[in-house]
This record gives sequence, C-alpha cells and structure tokens, in this order.
Amino acid sequence: MQCESVSDGKAALEQEKVDLILLDINLPDGNGMDWLAEIRQRSALPVILISANNMEMDIVTGLQLGANDYITKPFSLMVLRARIEVQFRETEAESPEIFQTDYYYFDFRKMDFRVDESPVELSRTEQRLLRKLVENPGAVLTREILTDEIALRRL
Repeated sequence: MQCESVSDGKAALEQEKVDLILLDINLPDGNGMDWLAEIRQRSALPVILISANNMEMDIVTGLQLGANDYITKPFSLMVLRARIEVQFRETEAESPEIFQTDYYYFDFRKMDFRVDESPVELSRTEQRLLRKLVENPGAVLTREILTDEIALRRL
C-alpha cells in the first residue's frame, strides 16, 4: 500500500496489517522523523527512512530515533529490495510466525487461528494481543503493555 502523508500512514496502520514502513522524511503534513519517534514509543515495526538528504547528522539522528535503516535518494530498486529483505530476515528470526500445541494452532503470517482444529475468527486487535501473549510465554504482561499493543493501531 502507498500513503502520501503522515495522516494517511496513521490511518493505514489502523486498517491494515503492516510488516514494514518505508518512511520519507519530508511529507506534506508532517516530518517523518517526528512520526518515527511516535511509532517507536509503541512498536518495533521495521522502519526504513528515505530521504534526499544525505547529511551525516540527519542519518545518525534517524538511526538514533530508531530507524532500522536509512537510504538516500536516488536509490536503486535492487538496493532497496535487498535492504527490505534484510529487515524481514531479522524480523523472522526474532518472531516465529507459527505457534502450535496439541490444542492450539496460530499462523500469524496467514492469519489462520485454530482451537482444537476448529477455525477461529479474530479481530485485528485480538490478533495483536494474541501475538503479544504468544511471544512472551510465562511473562506477566501489564495492562499498560497490552494497552500499548492495542494503541499501536491508533498511530
């Protein structure tokens, strides 16, 4: 999906499952770095900053704010694709996409959820909460942590 502004991007995050954000720094209704700071308060979603500005300080600032990568314009689509693939490789290594026990089967990539082999329909919010719980087995997750996971949809 493609968004042309910060407000479009925030709306898209509420509506869609997003795996990675390519974020231009100069957007018509805001600064990409400011929005990156908002995203990082709530999520570890991979973000690659894109900018025509190749000033060293801006690159360092973007990375310090939490960007996973920074690419300057103009860029080759082959290079962009390779950088995106690196992010997916790192994300997949950190977070298994399938969780399975004798009774439960959750495939987060396909959004296939089953309990005792029967399909279960989950809302986006329920999917996010389930994933958070599965990724933190045995951990006590506070109301604040779970609320933050839900609030990510409102960025």
